Amino acid sequence: MKNEPRSLLETADWLRLHRAAFDRDESYRYAIFKRGDGQLLGEVMLLDRYSSGDPEVGYWIDKDHGGRGYATEATMACTSLALDHFGFSRVDLMCAPENLASAAVARKLGYLHEATLRHRVIDTEGKQRDLMIWSLTQSEWSATPIASSVRFFDCMGIGMNPRSPSI
Repeated sequence: MKNEPRSLLETADWLRLHRAAFDRDESYRYAIFKRGDGQLLGEVMLLDRYSSGDPEVGYWIDKDHGGRGYATEATMACTSLALDHFGFSRVDLMCAPENLASAAVARKLGYLHEATLRHRVIDTEGKQRDLMIWSLTQSEWSATPIASSVRFFDCMGIGMNPRSPSI
């Protein structure tokens, strides 16, 4: 991530900001940990960056752990969370056209490429970039074989129902 490493104080402030947004139902950010040793591998989130009313799913994975399915698994869980638990009608996934790994995640999960918008965003390096828009609707998600395979667990490893309001 661009602003890493942060000081402990900066990290605490950053986490407080995101916790407050979570509590206000503005965005939902989840850490991705390695099973077994608990190493932090990345983050997955549901955001409303463009005030569309429907969420965008986003993620990052540590560069040393890419290509192992973590982004796909985490995106699948957040997609289910958005569509099955929160009841949104659609979820978007946005990425740069040269980000082939993110486009592959979208394809694997059944997202449809709606458009590539030219010169749409300024990236973290200050460069203007194109932006691919992928989307998945509730009915499309429900029709995928993976939708019924998503399972949720709390921090103690106890199974949870994604349709329950207790997440």
